[in-house]
Amino acid sequence: MSRLACWILAVAALGPGAVAASESAVIRGGGLSFPDPFLGLGEALELVGTVDPGTSKAPFAFDSSLEYTWVVYGPVVYSVEEPVEGIRYMSLTFGVVEIREDPSINAAFDADPPNAVVPSAFHDGAALLLGSVTELRIRDIFGIVTATGVIRFEAGNALPLLGESVEWTFNAGVSLFGPEVPSGYSAHWAVEASPVTPVGVQSKSWSSIKSLYR
Repeated sequence: MSRLACWILAVAALGPGAVAASESAVIRGGGLSFPDPFLGLGEALELVGTVDPGTSKAPFAFDSSLEYTWVVYGPVVYSVEEPVEGIRYMSLTFGVVEIREDPSINAAFDADPPNAVVPSAFHDGAALLLGSVTELRIRDIFGIVTATGVIRFEAGNALPLLGESVEWTFNAGVSLFGPEVPSGYSAHWAVEASPVTPVGVQSKSWSSIKSLYR
């Protein structure tokens, strides 16, 4: 029987246009982690992914002609607890999250990362939201893994549109095995993030965002 794991991790991105201002913001997407799904003391997490504009909502609109990617890298395991066999708790901190918009549709999960192609294809483009990942708690209970964490957005072109809602929580379901996980990666991530302080979403064009900086 295939072993499935659920992880909860942090990311956030953009929401689609034409949504009601009364709706709450939520960001969804998918990605892959590498190279090892089971981290030890002092090891760091890294994953790359894309945003799903069809199921996400935020205070600004997606441009259908552009690509939206996210990366999380650097959160380091500083504590590991194993109270009984089959149960493992990991605590991580000091990570970075990036949300980017790119006219080049070049993000691809090429096999055998890390290499020059995979990370760079997700790091390129304009920085919409940049932030830090803190107090990530991962719980592995008999092969089912869950975690909770917080990210705080601190920079990026779209930061003014978040208002005071700069702290976000997130969750994800991650499968360690299956055809969707190419060689060199450790797991497939289905991620979701939402602001700690509720924020309404309203359609904003990219041109209106750019006007903030003119």
